[in-house]
This record gives sequence, C-alpha cells and structure tokens, in this order.
Amino acid sequence: MLTLISLFSIAILSVVRINAENTDIMGCVICEMLTESLSSEMNPTSVLTSMYRRCSRVGLMEPVCMSILDENAKQILKMSNNGMAAKQICVELNFCNR
Repeated sequence: MLTLISLFSIAILSVVRINAENTDIMGCVICEMLTESLSSEMNPTSVLTSMYRRCSRVGLMEPVCMSILDENAKQILKMSNNGMAAKQICVELNFCNR
C-alpha cells in the first residue's frame, strides 16, 4: 500500500513538473494555498513554517506540495516581501493563468 501511494505521488509530481510551464490546476491550487495568507510583515522563518505546515495538511499531495515549496520558496518570499499578491505570485511562477 505504501509503495502504491509513493508511486502515485511520484507520478503526480512528474505531471506537476511537466505541466508547470503550461499551468495546471493542481499546481495553481497548491501555489495559491501556500501563498494565500502571506504578508510582507511576516518574517521569513514564520512564512516558511506556515507554508510547510500547510503542505503537511494536504494528505497524498504532500510530496507535490513540498516539491513546489522547496523549488520556489526563495522566489515566493521575495515576491511576498515586495508586496505582490498571492495570485500574482502564482502567475509569475507559471503555476496559474492570469
């Protein structure tokens, strides 16, 4: 069962990576979930902690969420600190359409 879940997660992760350039709904939803409560007033440690906690709450999608976060955390923090809205961050990172 664990092997099946791992294979499923890897397959989903591959799809997200392949489709990230074309924007896919799953990547967009995860990105928006990660960025929706960010504030430029939060310190980087609390922002990262908040985002990783959100990933830990998405069940089978946790590996995909963690991968998106690991690969984009620096850019997300930078854009958030510059006052960019959550939706715009996800558009700039090519996870969502305009």
